[in-house]
Amino acid sequence: MDPNLLKDIKDLLPKSTMEKLLNPAANEVGKGIGALLSIIFSPIVSANVIEKKWLANFATKISNKIGAVPPKDQDFSKPGLAIKALEDSRYQLNEELLREMFANLIASGVDKQKNEYITPRYATVLSQLGADDAKFLEELYEEDYPLFPASRIRYSNLRGDSYIEEPEIYLCNKNSEIKEVPQATISVLQSLGIIQLKEGQYINETSFNKKYALLKSFLISKSNDSEKNKNLYLRIIPSEIVLTAFGASLFQCIF
Repeated sequence: MDPNLLKDIKDLLPKSTMEKLLNPAANEVGKGIGALLSIIFSPIVSANVIEKKWLANFATKISNKIGAVPPKDQDFSKPGLAIKALEDSRYQLNEELLREMFANLIASGVDKQKNEYITPRYATVLSQLGADDAKFLEELYEEDYPLFPASRIRYSNLRGDSYIEEPEIYLCNKNSEIKEVPQATISVLQSLGIIQLKEGQYINETSFNKKYALLKSFLISKSNDSEKNKNLYLRIIPSEIVLTAFGASLFQCIF
């Protein structure tokens, strides 16, 4: 590797980060991640195609998160996980939350308590998220349970053999806030296997019933304010937005 490119990387990083990742006195994991960081990002830095402050912030996050892994659990036996995560992170450095997620994933990949079941797919998934998708996942992670109660409006004729469904889906979070769910986000996260939208299903439990009641009241009010479909029968379709098993495993590595 061109030593001038390595110098470019070193010049970007805070001294404390450089010492943890690039200093020869660092431990095996630090030196390994530092070398990979230099190899993967030096050409990009040299070409001036990314904001240098983003890379400096990202490297600092990685350094801090690896430093939080107990030394007895640090494990660099699967460098391929770090290589894939660092390579895929290049497309997402402009987003703060995605830098955070990638840094957590890299740290998880060198933590023997977590890396046994991690595959390169985890990095691929993160590389395909947009800012809205990442924010939605963060909000789901912060819920008391790994799901959102959700509902949408459906209008049908009196016989019930024909209906019109409103495209918008609304969720109710743990703070009883009702928010519209971005359709594109649901499509992306379902296609990646992270969540499932289960329409017509709901959890019959007190705290969730209260949220479904709030959603129903909100959607009825919304329907009353609209002039559309006044001659049709209104139904509120309860649903769940739930984390899949793969999504739960991913969450353990990125949050």
